[in-house]
Amino acid sequence: MLFKILLPILAIASIYALGRFQAQRKEALITPEQAEALRAQEVADQRAGRRAGLIALLLLVTLAATMAYFYWRDANKEMLIRVINIQSGETQIYRARNKDLHDRVFTTLDGRRVRLADLERMEVETAPSEP
Repeated sequence: MLFKILLPILAIASIYALGRFQAQRKEALITPEQAEALRAQEVADQRAGRRAGLIALLLLVTLAATMAYFYWRDANKEMLIRVINIQSGETQIYRARNKDLHDRVFTTLDGRRVRLADLERMEVETAPSEP
């Protein structure tokens, strides 16, 4: 069990040490002019990375806002609900928002809470928009 923990730690440490050794060796072979050019390149790369990160963040926020809007729009869509009594065939029509529909219970636009009996059937459709 200890070997399973120590082996990955040893592998990570050896890869890190090898990378540091190669970086130090590369730095020793570079002239001052090359070092200055490398620093300028690193600064340009950092600016490009920041710009790319900012664009990605902007896209992410835009996507999240778009998804939130569509979720809100669907939840607030007005629905037409027909409650049909199976025994008598009597039909009652209600209007409710999509977010207020739950299994066999819903809340109408005027605030009434309707709970269906076992003998009632519910048909739901999108309410026609009024001109």
